[in-house]
Amino acid sequence: MVAIYFLGNPIYTQTDENGEFSVFALLTGNYVVEALHTKKYLSKEFIEVKENEGTEVNLIIDITETRLEIERSIRTGNVGAELIIQDEENAEFEHDILIYNGIEIDLISINRENISIIVNGDENGPGKTIAITTGLDLFSSINDLVVKYDGELIQMADDIEDVLNPNNDGIHAEYLVTKGTEGIEILLSIPHFSEHEITISGFQPEGAVEDLVETVGGFTVFVTYISICIIAGLLFVGAIFVRRKF
Repeated sequence: MVAIYFLGNPIYTQTDENGEFSVFALLTGNYVVEALHTKKYLSKEFIEVKENEGTEVNLIIDITETRLEIERSIRTGNVGAELIIQDEENAEFEHDILIYNGIEIDLISINRENISIIVNGDENGPGKTIAITTGLDLFSSINDLVVKYDGELIQMADDIEDVLNPNNDGIHAEYLVTKGTEGIEILLSIPHFSEHEITISGFQPEGAVEDLVETVGGFTVFVTYISICIIAGLLFVGAIFVRRKF
């Protein structure tokens, strides 16, 4: 989408398949030309339109390779829907939901360090990937994200090709997070649909110790953890006793 602003009033036009556009019958004067792609990627140029002269402007939008892969998967039908979250303004995060292929997204909440959504789709259809695009200020660190699918922690996909193929891992959901200059892309591979709740948190939620124990080996690991704590406590008490004795 390209917008041309004259005295603050926008004139919108759509680029063709080659990314080219033409606008005719503009008055002479100064204009601002903006190219906007999926509301996250923007390029802007200032031009002057003179009497009886054409004006050419080249706009280059820097799109990440992840974004290009997402758009290819939108065209092939693997990406079913997208949630685009704008940067915070007036203490709120604005958002848009784009439906591409039979998937519904219901937003529960967006706030700093947390996204919660409900997704739904055709129970008889194939799996789909959900794309979530956010600004850089929603999460303080993408390395600490906790992603839950119906209340359970899910694994990270091997790579972009893996997460954009929602039907290659049986019944297991996966996720992948990438960060670019303009924002963060969170991809969720959902192999089967009924209704699912997805939460993405930028902090370790309550109960994380129990989840960690369950994820890495259950009761044995938990007992080992408690044993280490007890041994450490005894050593500490012993150290105090020795110091008092002398």
